[in-house]
Amino acid sequence: MKRTIIPIFALAIIAAGCEDIYEGEAPNYLQDVKVSFNPEIEPYGESDSEDMATGADAGVFMIKYGTDFSAENIINGVSNTRFVTDAEGVLNVPQGSEAILFPAEANKYDFILYSPYRETLDAGNTISLDLDAADTENLLYSDSAKGKYKSASAVKVEFRHVPAKMSMNITNGQGITEDDLKSLDVTFSGMYSTGALDLLKGSVSYTGEAGKLDAEVATDGKSAEVLILPTDPETVAGARELIFSTGGVTHSYIFDAAQVFEMGKEYVLDVTVSVPGISIEISEIKDWTVETVDGVSSL
Repeated sequence: MKRTIIPIFALAIIAAGCEDIYEGEAPNYLQDVKVSFNPEIEPYGESDSEDMATGADAGVFMIKYGTDFSAENIINGVSNTRFVTDAEGVLNVPQGSEAILFPAEANKYDFILYSPYRETLDAGNTISLDLDAADTENLLYSDSAKGKYKSASAVKVEFRHVPAKMSMNITNGQGITEDDLKSLDVTFSGMYSTGALDLLKGSVSYTGEAGKLDAEVATDGKSAEVLILPTDPETVAGARELIFSTGGVTHSYIFDAAQVFEMGKEYVLDVTVSVPGISIEISEIKDWTVETVDGVSSL
């Protein structure tokens, strides 16, 4: 009897490509399957934990795989469609609304989500950003669910915060006392406070003029935080400078021109303030791995 041998790696490719379009004895693509999402939030830091609260909402786009938001690419009218988190933590259409179903064909689809939901988006399906507004601080974005087949289980989506965050651990050095730190002022110059998030590209462009961001400094001056709009190599513009002032002493730290601040990531700085100057070590948190990134100190 002649036998046909299928290589194991080929079977793996087939299984990966089909994902969950087959379940049990009946092919999933012959069944009505509703669109829902299992959301996770990537926290700023390793010690943080975040979940979407019951009743939290998100705007959803469902488009043909690898396409854009043009009308011909929108699937089943899912274009800035509101979904709401239920008691089980699953994003579904609001209660009382008709379920949205996957098409019968076993095709791949892209999902773009953001939260909280906005009934009206800006031109080009963008969202305006203002670091002084609470909704910008809490804004989440996800383009993690791309190339998805119809699945009987909720589509997993990973949200990340749109702003980046800079956290500073501050100590006093030569010529600076702990009391001096209590009057510490920290600003970040050369930064933009307003911009726009492109939902399709997942990128941020700046609006207005570069200026100063005021960091929130603890009463004892030993820690500080500031939210910043994300940058990439194409949007970095001009000198960006951290300025520390206390007890009549002012020092600055100028970031290397190539330094970027990525969406949803926390940048932890260990800062020593002294009369001769400042010492800063930057640690970048990404997927719970710490890398050291060099900068240039202006003393």
